[in-house]
Amino acid sequence: MKSLWSLIARGSVKDLLKYKSFFLLILLLFVLDRVLKHLLPLDHSSLPLPDFKQLLSRFEQEAPATAYYIFLVFPERLIDFLLRPLTLVAGLGLFFFKQLISLWPSSDMRRMHRKEREAFGLLHSLQELGWSQVAWDACAVLWILGFAAFWVIISFYLALALWGGINAFLGLGALALLLAAVAPIVMTAFSFSSKLAVIRRGSFSQKFRLYLLLFWSFRLFASSYLFFSFRVFFELLFVLLIPLGLLIYVDNYLLKMTLSALSATPVYSFLKMASFKFFLWLYRGFPLVQAEYAQYYKEAKLDLN
Repeated sequence: MKSLWSLIARGSVKDLLKYKSFFLLILLLFVLDRVLKHLLPLDHSSLPLPDFKQLLSRFEQEAPATAYYIFLVFPERLIDFLLRPLTLVAGLGLFFFKQLISLWPSSDMRRMHRKEREAFGLLHSLQELGWSQVAWDACAVLWILGFAAFWVIISFYLALALWGGINAFLGLGALALLLAAVAPIVMTAFSFSSKLAVIRRGSFSQKFRLYLLLFWSFRLFASSYLFFSFRVFFELLFVLLIPLGLLIYVDNYLLKMTLSALSATPVYSFLKMASFKFFLWLYRGFPLVQAEYAQYYKEAKLDLN
């Protein structure tokens, strides 16, 4: 475990300091993400949410009303919201944009670990991406979205049964726990899809079999679940909650964007690099990955069995 920590933590910091322009890439993608969301605001009027601040302070008293909204009102309004033409168009655009911002850093880190990265090679990393890689990543992401949707539906109906048969508090708690439980493996699948997509060797099906091993190999599943549970926590804190608080409570747009970027960029850069190294460690026993990163494995002196 000590060697794994050294490989991931110290190795990530070392590479980030060596390839400083990677910070610029993450900063650029962060700003583009915020700007795109600002330019494509969706009408949430059909999707009103209850006053969560009040519900947190009086949760037990408000649980029946909240459960009624979540289980009976919210699903209809969510479906109506998702079926709006503007929502579908914006969602499709954001989907392809997310493909780009996940593949570009992965392409850059691939070149770093193959010793092909120059001092400033961001554009070259983008140019190396092909439509076949984008298509493969899109298929992998659609698969995990389908899995996540299935899990959400099953969780919803299980919680609904508890709400109707026992009490509101238990139904809401079960729904929250079931949704939280699937988050680490969903994030793992999102993360690993781009890392497998940028591998130049292997066929579509070969890479997809490696991808699906996340769900039927206990070693891969358990290790990934533990690692990405920590990543979910740190990403929620530094990349979502702190920037969100700044966006809400700081009035000056330029100031809140700057502070948000200062919070999110270094932490997210480290998490991206650490996740890439974790992927290389986890998949070290598979020939397809070994061949792609042979020099890295040789220098890191990893046991490939």
